[in-house]
Amino acid sequence: MRLAVGTVPQDQILMIKTALLDLYSPTANDIVNARIRYTTDGSVPTTASSVLPGSVIQRRLTGAGIDEMAVISTHYTPGVGENLTILLTVGRSSGSGNAQILGSATQPIKIIVVAGGTDPGDTGVDY
Repeated sequence: MRLAVGTVPQDQILMIKTALLDLYSPTANDIVNARIRYTTDGSVPTTASSVLPGSVIQRRLTGAGIDEMAVISTHYTPGVGENLTILLTVGRSSGSGNAQILGSATQPIKIIVVAGGTDPGDTGVDY
């Protein structure tokens, strides 16, 4: 799933998260991971693009056809203005099954981006 976030000004704080993800493989003991990859120039990210810091989740599936639930939640603050595009990917880091993220009408796959204020830098009082 890809989302063109668009122009993000320098120091804009973004909260990037997913809805509850249903990680699945038909093979017991597969390790399935989901991650968000990104580009900052408006181009379409691929599975070779950089991974958004803090956006990797990994689960071992304990039985054949037994899925695991997880949420990705991270923050991102560009140091310069960017044209951000993100891509949710899934892969298998161990095992032999087919890694998937399952979605349905009652549990859709969602990426949520919330724009906060700008990062003020270190302006507080240190104790």
